[in-house]
Amino acid sequence: MIPRLQLFEVEDSPKLPGLIRDMMTEYLHWVMDFTGPYDPAAHHIAALLRESGTMRVVDLASGGAGPWPRLLPQVAAALGALPQVTLTDLHPNLGAFARAERSSNGAIRGHAAPVNATAVPSSLPGVRTMFTGLHHLSPDQVRALMRDAAEQRQPLVAFELTQRSVSGVLLMLSSLLLVLISAPFIQPFRLERLVLTWLLPILPLFIVWDGVVSALRTYTTDELRAFAADVVREGYAWEVGEAQSASTPMPVTYLVGRSAR
Repeated sequence: MIPRLQLFEVEDSPKLPGLIRDMMTEYLHWVMDFTGPYDPAAHHIAALLRESGTMRVVDLASGGAGPWPRLLPQVAAALGALPQVTLTDLHPNLGAFARAERSSNGAIRGHAAPVNATAVPSSLPGVRTMFTGLHHLSPDQVRALMRDAAEQRQPLVAFELTQRSVSGVLLMLSSLLLVLISAPFIQPFRLERLVLTWLLPILPLFIVWDGVVSALRTYTTDELRAFAADVVREGYAWEVGEAQSASTPMPVTYLVGRSAR
């Protein structure tokens, strides 16, 4: 097993120009929408909504809307009803949030103010979801995120696509070709994206670097179970596991927190 390395991701920098951050998160949203790695999350989310008696989802670290435009109909089918999803982020991509709202006829909405995933305002109740976000957090921050959900008695499910392994790193390196090919197809169409992909390859460099670093920062299931052992709250239980999508080569890791039954 490769040791976990808390390296620097470009997207995490507060000095990164907003346009470049938006183009990076838009690429990640396109990949999720195209390949569907988080399709197995639908039944987990539907189960948490049903158990908690709410129709509200609060997505944390949403980036460019993450997998939600693709995932929402699957959750609705599993639940038998259409939930209301609120997208949040520390650096909200308001344009992406608005596009998700339009494409979902308002079932997905963006929260304009920054939201720290480790300290979610009580004014945002609901099942908390996170996709490709845990690895951005230090171990202390992951515990804080879990502690905040448990103390507010809000269900939480966090999924991670990346794997801290040789194959996981190689997969991120191989994504260079996809970054180059996908540039003209990502919405919204941006001339700047083409320039910064094909003429000045800043976006491919940043995206591939962040992908490799993401793999090296990803937590294993054993590490997530250790965090769960550290964050014990009466009446609240944790579950850690893996789920496989038919369209992706590696399973996704998940962490679920819920009120104990």
